[in-house]
Amino acid sequence: QVSHQPYGLSTANPPQPGSVQRARPTIAYVTAEELASVPKATASRITLAVLNEAVEAIQKVVDAKARIIALAKDKGKLSTKERELLSLYRSQRTPDHGKAFFVQEKDVAAVVALGSGKGKSIVRTLRHLKRLRVVSTNGATSYVVCE
Repeated sequence: QVSHQPYGLSTANPPQPGSVQRARPTIAYVTAEELASVPKATASRITLAVLNEAVEAIQKVVDAKARIIALAKDKGKLSTKERELLSLYRSQRTPDHGKAFFVQEKDVAAVVALGSGKGKSIVRTLRHLKRLRVVSTNGATSYVVCE
C-alpha cells in the first residue's frame, strides 16, 4: 500500500507541539541581472562584489541575533551578556515589525558604513530589491529582513 501524506510529509518523526522552530531568515545574494535592473540613481556606483559583501556582513548580524533568540527557550545556556541582548531585542520589537525578523540600524551601521555615500547606496539598493524593509518607530530605525 502507498501512504499518501500531504505535501510529502513523513510521519516517521512528527514534530512535538511547541518544538517547531522558525528557520533563520536569510538575505539572498544579489545577481548581476538584479543589479542591472536597479536604477543608476539608486545603486550609484556600487559593484556586485561590494553589494554581496555587504549582504554577507548583514547576514552575520542576523545570524548572531537569531542564535540568541533561538536559545531563549533555555535561558540557562545564555551568558549574562546574551541574556541582556535578548532583553534588549525583545524591548526593541514594535507592532510595526509584526512577526518578521529585524535588526537595528546601529547593528547594520557596525558592518556597513551607513554614514558614507556607499553605505547609503547599499541600503537603498537592498531596499529596492526587497531584501530589507525600513521601519522607523519612536526615532529608532530598524531593517526588517524580507523573505
